[in-house]
Amino acid sequence: MIVSAITWDGRGSLLTCIASLLSTYAMFYLNGTLLRLAMVAVAGLWMYHAIHYHSAWQIAANLLSGGAAAYGAWRASRST
Repeated sequence: MIVSAITWDGRGSLLTCIASLLSTYAMFYLNGTLLRLAMVAVAGLWMYHAIHYHSAWQIAANLLSGGAAAYGAWRASRST
């Protein structure tokens, strides 16, 4: 929260702050399908930042991590 406040740059900062808070919460308090769905949401929130700054590597990383989390959520939902 402090870093977001210090480096505030509008909507992009808000979305990355939400993504950071969501990922921290998910890692400590969620598991299974909900954890993986939260990670999909985190990748989506960070995708705004990647597109806004034209970062091809960050776009690729978000697609890979979001895809892996979505696949994991699908697998976890099938096993329950």
